[in-house]
Amino acid sequence: MDKHQEPEQSEVQKTSSESEPTGDTQSRLLEEFLQCKQGQGYGYKPQRGDDLKFNETGGQTIEHRGQKPEDNYKETQWPNGVRKVEYQDGRGFVCRPSKDGSWTIDSWGPKANDNYALTRWPDETWRIEYKDGRGRALERFDRDKHETPTTILNPDFERQWQWHVQSWGPHPWHNYTEDSTNDRRYKVTKYSDGYTAFSEVDKDGTLTIHDQAPTLGSSKITLWADGRMRLEDSDNRGSAFKPDGKGGCIEHHWGPRPEDNYDRYVGLGRK
Repeated sequence: MDKHQEPEQSEVQKTSSESEPTGDTQSRLLEEFLQCKQGQGYGYKPQRGDDLKFNETGGQTIEHRGQKPEDNYKETQWPNGVRKVEYQDGRGFVCRPSKDGSWTIDSWGPKANDNYALTRWPDETWRIEYKDGRGRALERFDRDKHETPTTILNPDFERQWQWHVQSWGPHPWHNYTEDSTNDRRYKVTKYSDGYTAFSEVDKDGTLTIHDQAPTLGSSKITLWADGRMRLEDSDNRGSAFKPDGKGGCIEHHWGPRPEDNYDRYVGLGRK
């Protein structure tokens, strides 16, 4: 569907807007951290199977134990709110709060997606940089700083842009900008090679994407909440897909050539 879909999906999930790349345990610790006030890093109550120790710098270290691999890690927390987590598989991170209300995470591990520095500010903006040269930053849309997006979805839409994402990296699919409204219902994504996509989410959950590529022409993709999908190309070819409710899919294809026009059923071992 996306002409620039990355071969290996990053652990960074597209939040909110967007969200930082963390596992279940890390997410729990970060949520717990955000509930702490500045300078009040204590308050953890050890669970059964945990060991609690205090070190010479005033921090408290908890050795977590559990049946699952992700349940076994060492967590150190200091009175100033700094928290360090070390997993047995070599992953880990340090989370540090700042006086301006922002906080940073320095993460490490054996995989490329484990190694990054993330900063998040109180206004919901953030910046993440990976050691391999990839990165993304979310900031508030500024008409004096950012080019106002144009879209065929809604001519009067220029007044409603709220967010601007800048992405970079070594591959073409890493390099793009994305502007969206506050509710993320409307997005305009522009890649460095000229590929552009306009997307809109209706109140009923229907997603419509208009994309245009320099060499491939334009197309329209519609995705409904019930699983139906429709693809329409600028050369009058298209396809429609409808789930049959039994694990299969009914396909309908059309176009200007005879071989473009056919129906097909896929599922339950049949084609």
